[in-house]
Amino acid sequence: MSKYIDAENLKELLDRKYKEFTEKAKKDCPLQYQYMADGLEIAKQFVDSLQQEQQEVDLEKEIDACWQNWISPSNQSSVEGVLPKSEFYMYARHFYEIGLNAIKEESK
Repeated sequence: MSKYIDAENLKELLDRKYKEFTEKAKKDCPLQYQYMADGLEIAKQFVDSLQQEQQEVDLEKEIDACWQNWISPSNQSSVEGVLPKSEFYMYARHFYEIGLNAIKEESK
């Protein structure tokens, strides 16, 4: 059994229920069913937002920005001991790879 929900099936179910509730809103308890239909529409929009593609990250640029903002010798007053830039890059890449691997494992 997959631990992920098929987003397209979920959106189809939300659409069917939305139509059902809007029809009921025309006949019975208009506000109650309209609120339920509105909630389903919001849920569908949320599912759509989760399906958007993740932006690519320029890792080298992000590491460099982090180095410049937090670790560089010009910021020594706010950092205990300064790490050489090459070591900082090595650690940053290492933990980035750990994060990527964890994401890949979760999606299996």
